Amino acid sequence: MVYVILGIIYSALASLCFAVAPIIYSRYAKFVRPIVLNLIRYAPVVLISHIAVLYGGMDYLRHSDLRLIVMLMIVVVMIGTVIGDTLYLLTIKLCGASIAQAITSLYPLFVFFLSRALLGECVGILQLASVVCVVLGLILVFAGFSENTKTGVRGLLVGIVCAFAWSLSIITSTYILKYISAAEYVAMRSLMSVMILAPIVLSTQIPELRTTSYCMHRVLILMGGGVLELYLGIYLAAEGLRIVGPTVNSTITALSPLLTTIIAQGLKFENLKKVQDFGLVLIVIGVILISISYS
Repeated sequence: MVYVILGIIYSALASLCFAVAPIIYSRYAKFVRPIVLNLIRYAPVVLISHIAVLYGGMDYLRHSDLRLIVMLMIVVVMIGTVIGDTLYLLTIKLCGASIAQAITSLYPLFVFFLSRALLGECVGILQLASVVCVVLGLILVFAGFSENTKTGVRGLLVGIVCAFAWSLSIITSTYILKYISAAEYVAMRSLMSVMILAPIVLSTQIPELRTTSYCMHRVLILMGGGVLELYLGIYLAAEGLRIVGPTVNSTITALSPLLTTIIAQGLKFENLKKVQDFGLVLIVIGVILISISYS
């Protein structure tokens, strides 16, 4: 019983990490381009994750299937990190942390239907109920954009594309995790993400990097957000998954958009309309339903 409670605590803390990180990005990266922010938040994760891998006595570089793993990881990084994560950060800029967190959390829905399409299986009642909740939620969120409607709609579309990109990277990641551990996966993905993002940023964003360098305290805070989300959050979610299983774990972590909304509005960082709050609740219910349907 104590062990199960520990797993629930791990999952809840992971959900909190995933909820707080977008608020940090929203507050401290208003004048930083999404792709630059993407590089900033991944940079410290490389060091921390590799220290953890070395401490655990693991070495993915000596794996017999390294060539296949590298090829698959390039696909994951290009789709999930370069495209997906950058669009996620852009969604935060356009819609704010609360709405962005809810919209991009739709990736389990895409994962489910992509996997079912590949396997040719039928869709059940839970899946249909999930779709209804998500669609109604999106309509209500859209209805709340009385000002800057174009920006809001653009943010919704970007967030949905982000969720789809993440779903493709997750499906590809399942093959990688057949060969290496979760800790090695995080270390390898963060390293390759920096290796691919750095040349892009350095070749296109030099003026912005010079401006950003004058605000080192903000850079450090953004790095902290990256560690919170990309290392600590993922580690806690993995531990929770191992202890309580996918249904309980995914249900708890799916609550992170609501936590983001509660924290952001509680601290007066955001002010959403009631109809949008209700829409976010429906989207979260839809994500929970699709997560439960996996079991």
